[in-house]
Amino acid sequence: MNWFLHQIRFVVLLVAWPSASAQPIDWPAPPERTIWLAAAHESFGDGQTAAKPIDASTAVKLGQALDRLAKEHDFYGDGLVLQFLPGEYETDGIRLRPRWHITGDGIGRTTIKLVPSARHRKIKSAYHSVISGGWGPQRLAKRDFNNIRIADVSLDCNWRGMKKALGSILK
Repeated sequence: MNWFLHQIRFVVLLVAWPSASAQPIDWPAPPERTIWLAAAHESFGDGQTAAKPIDASTAVKLGQALDRLAKEHDFYGDGLVLQFLPGEYETDGIRLRPRWHITGDGIGRTTIKLVPSARHRKIKSAYHSVISGGWGPQRLAKRDFNNIRIADVSLDCNWRGMKKALGSILK
C-alpha cells in the first residue's frame, strides 16, 4: 500500500510540475495620462506637468483632487498615472480606481501618511487604510480592477496619531 501511495504522489507531481513554475506575463501598458501632484511647490497648476502639479498640500486638497479625477474619468475610465513629487503627503485614505498607478519619487522620498478625519470617527471602525480599492464588490457590477500599481512610495499608517484621535475604536 505504501508503494502505491508513493506512485500516486509521483504521478501527481509529474503532472503538476509544469504548472507550478512561474509563468512569465506581459504587464499591461501604463495609462497614457500622467497627473503630477505635490505637497509643497513654488506654484501649482492643473497637474499636466511636473512644473505645475496639483496642490496636494493637505489631506482635504488631495482627497478633492482625487475625487475630481475619478469623476472626470467616469470612475472606470482608461486610468491614469498619479505621479507624486518628493515630499510627505497626508490622506484620510486613497480609493484606487481601475487602471490607476500611484508612483512616487522613491521609498523614503515620497511618503503618503494616513491622518484621522471626521469620516474615521463617524464610521467607528478599526479598519482604516492608507490606500484601498474602489467602492463595493466590482465583479457584480462587471467591472475590473486590473492594472493597478503602487510603486516608489512609503506608506505611513500613522498608528500613534490614529490611536490618539480615535481611541478605543482602534485595537
